[in-house]
Amino acid sequence: MRIVQHVDIDAPAARVWHVVGREFSDIGRWASAVPSSVPTATGDGRACEFGGALGIEQVTERLIAYDDDERTLTYVADAGLPRSVIEARNTWRVETLGDDRTRVSVSARLEVAGAARLLSPLLRVAVAFVGRRTLAELEHYIEHGQPAPRKQR
Repeated sequence: MRIVQHVDIDAPAARVWHVVGREFSDIGRWASAVPSSVPTATGDGRACEFGGALGIEQVTERLIAYDDDERTLTYVADAGLPRSVIEARNTWRVETLGDDRTRVSVSARLEVAGAARLLSPLLRVAVAFVGRRTLAELEHYIEHGQPAPRKQR
């Protein structure tokens, strides 16, 4: 399944890209779905702690494409997801809309196998919900300089 979402943020693209791209491993600082995150030992990704939510303790995500000039990145989940997940891949793009206006687009791809396919409609809803919430929290973090209230709790 593929889910595409976006949010428009009142900030320059360079500032947004700094958080999304250059601070890739720090998503735990502002996204409530990720209680904490750290760079991987290899430096090409991040390890995200989930504290057992949905039976997931930690997911390791590895960057497979990163373009500072175009402000795009793609990462895959390498470890920590249930065995029924064949692939989890996300591409983020930061686009200038104006001097102080930026669009962040995310294209998420999730492939599952076996009995998990029966749950695909529910997975789509859950992934879309988390995606919308994460983008809203990114918007809040950049526009207000602090995590959204949900993250602060």
